[in-house]
Amino acid sequence: MWREQHGENPQADFSEAEKHFTGALKEAPAAQNYLHRGEVRFHRAHSLEKDLSPDRAKRDYGAAADDYEEAIRLSPELSSRLAEGLAEARRKSLAAPR
Repeated sequence: MWREQHGENPQADFSEAEKHFTGALKEAPAAQNYLHRGEVRFHRAHSLEKDLSPDRAKRDYGAAADDYEEAIRLSPELSSRLAEGLAEARRKSLAAPR
């Protein structure tokens, strides 16, 4: 997100972070790993929206929502923390193209 805040393209950072958390999930399918990968995907989707890549943004919002749902399934106490982001990600993943 530093790159994005300084006018640089953050997509490579998002991809690297996603790879990191996907690898962590292979080692330990823990709620925190799903939560963090979901956050990476959510922020990448938000960035893609600003870059006018709505189809890619929708896919990432959907993937973020799936990760949030899995995190909640594994640790129900995360439900209140993730409720707003999950709802927004799911809504944006299903939104009609502009």
